[in-house]
Amino acid sequence: ENYLIQIVTDTINFYGYYSNTVNDTIITVDSLSHLTTYYWRVSAKNEMGWGQVSNWWKFSTANVGIGKLGTEIPAFYRLYNNYPNPFNPSTNIKFDIPENSFVSLTVYDMLGKEISKLIHENLIAGSYTINFNLSNLTSGIYIYRIKTGKFSETKKMVLIK
Repeated sequence: ENYLIQIVTDTINFYGYYSNTVNDTIITVDSLSHLTTYYWRVSAKNEMGWGQVSNWWKFSTANVGIGKLGTEIPAFYRLYNNYPNPFNPSTNIKFDIPENSFVSLTVYDMLGKEISKLIHENLIAGSYTINFNLSNLTSGIYIYRIKTGKFSETKKMVLIK
């Protein structure tokens, strides 16, 4: 049997469209964005032909790789330089927040286009690190920016393939 799998972020315009015919009901898609809602549907094919396409179902991606470092509460907001820098294909970004805050950590290309929203959630006070993989992007300079209600800082990182 074959299965047609479709994954989109917009079911009207098929934005973020991914479609593939596979021989199994388990697939891996590497290029999904963090903190994004996706819709998916499937159709199966047998000796009689293709069946009806299913209804749309949805799922949301989450952050993977964020970790709280210790129990100590930092005195100041701080965004550290990513390590390693330059890197290929992944790097670690560390930051401190001295109080419970809504935190947004976003990566942009040099034209200001959003590449990935790594964090977009409430975090408790502490020091954090997140691993970010850019294996699906080209070599170049990227910008990462942290924003809370009281703090904002931007830094550069270099991807070399």
